[in-house]
Amino acid sequence: LAQHYKWGLDRLFAEKHSHAVIVEDDMLFSPDFLLYFEATAPLLDADPTLWCVSSWNDNGFVTGHAWNASRLFRSSYFPGLGWMMKRELWEELGPKWP
Repeated sequence: LAQHYKWGLDRLFAEKHSHAVIVEDDMLFSPDFLLYFEATAPLLDADPTLWCVSSWNDNGFVTGHAWNASRLFRSSYFPGLGWMMKRELWEELGPKWP
């Protein structure tokens, strides 16, 4: 799996794309899926301590949490189901990738 990611990300970023959205093959998308990444790309651009923006939240359907469509969570956990990264991060990680 790691080799597939490396192959795909190497080729994508070789085309000089600024960001990449990576999704699982069985993911269901909300109508605003791409708009979410468009809106959060500036966060990645502005904060070098952010590695990615994810559209998945393991706690998204936990009862007892107030639902708020504009709320974002910052986490040290990598929820890698549907996420976006910058080319600059891949330029750092790609050469060290397994």
